[in-house]
Amino acid sequence: MSDKELDMQLPTPPYPWQEKLWASLAERHSGGKLAHAFLLSGAAGIGKFEFLRQFARLILCLQPENSKPCGHCHNCQLGSHSEHPDVMIVAPEEGARDISISQIRDLGDFVSHTSHSGLAKVVIINQAHRMNIASANALLKTLEEPSQKTWLFLSTDLPGYLLATIRSRCQRISMSVPSLEITARWLGQFLGPDEDATALLAATGCRPMQAIELAASGSLQERHQFVASLLQSYASPDAADKLVSQALKIGPLTAIEYLSHCSSTLIKELASDGSDNQADELTRGAAQRLRDFDAARVLKLLAGIYQESLQARKQLLSSANPMPQLILESVFWHWVQLGRRIQSH
Repeated sequence: MSDKELDMQLPTPPYPWQEKLWASLAERHSGGKLAHAFLLSGAAGIGKFEFLRQFARLILCLQPENSKPCGHCHNCQLGSHSEHPDVMIVAPEEGARDISISQIRDLGDFVSHTSHSGLAKVVIINQAHRMNIASANALLKTLEEPSQKTWLFLSTDLPGYLLATIRSRCQRISMSVPSLEITARWLGQFLGPDEDATALLAATGCRPMQAIELAASGSLQERHQFVASLLQSYASPDAADKLVSQALKIGPLTAIEYLSHCSSTLIKELASDGSDNQADELTRGAAQRLRDFDAARVLKLLAGIYQESLQARKQLLSSANPMPQLILESVFWHWVQLGRRIQSH
């Protein structure tokens, strides 16, 4: 899942876990020391896009108040219901796997023209890792020849998938996954009486935007059922086929996201001796069973599965006509084999 604007009414950023990064960028902006291009990395579902969209409003605000956009000046009003004409959002178009070269060319045209307000222009490239080779190379020219009073912000949860030449031309900043205490308190404000903030956060690895999406979709039970199948799959010879069948029903990308989160949570749980407190009951139980085996070996095998899940996600998002069933068969066969390899030592 990616950072995206949610349907429910949330307060404007910065959210509690973003305040330190906001203060740092706002100070640079007020001091005239804001870099031409930034690369913001961090896990999906922690509000990176919402953060950058609000920061664009601060850059254009005529009367900032306490390092926040005032909300009532001409520019704030112009961008209150739709995007300000001096802000451009670039993201994969609906139904498309990649950010296309035509979108990046439009970006080039946007930054080459005078701003509507006469102040500044801001470009936000959301899910920047989804630029293909052609669009990424096209962006390099804009990064190498910056326009005056133009700022570019690239957001990604997979910075390693970006060209090294793009990474090197951006100032790197990061947003961390917030703690359970902070997110549970924040998330609880927006949930109904029958919704459990802690359970939602455990299911999403303390990623609050994903937790809200999970609550809105009503798919928490689906997630529990699939993760239960994952964690019980070691003993069954046909477990991989069953996992693939379930994955195709819920969606390949969703299933891979569940596998990625499950494997990374197991790694954290084992590495922290159970003190991480972000795992749900199912995962904590699995981690406890895995402690009976060689810790270094288990962690190495789980790390391999985690990396394979990231690669599978990249393949499913690519424009190279991926074959979802084959990708899923490979990943889940290795997952089942992982269990057997752990138990064979």
